[in-house]
Amino acid sequence: MLDDPSRSPFVAESAGRIVGVLSIGPASAEVGVGELHVLYVHPDWWGRGAGQQLIDRAHRELARSFSTAVLTVIASNPRARRFYERNDWRLDTVVIEKHFGHPIEVARYTRTLER
Repeated sequence: MLDDPSRSPFVAESAGRIVGVLSIGPASAEVGVGELHVLYVHPDWWGRGAGQQLIDRAHRELARSFSTAVLTVIASNPRARRFYERNDWRLDTVVIEKHFGHPIEVARYTRTLER
């Protein structure tokens, strides 16, 4: 993630400890669309604002270059799906994709970005 020049990584930290990571950039499968590639917050920091700060940063940064963004999340992760839906991401479709060689159901979301 850090070595890919097309992606922009960010971290959330507390007292010098990284508690969350974010990676954004152009969409892998769509031209002219941004993508939230990774957003992860350590479980000890869930509900403490790190995820919200990271997604707010993602929205601001993606809006500099794109009017629309996409993301995928494991469909059976209701906590993450609620988080994205609270932040104006709209469910587009649910599909089966291979991850690490195994089929998994993922929910694809889209969001309109404002400059």
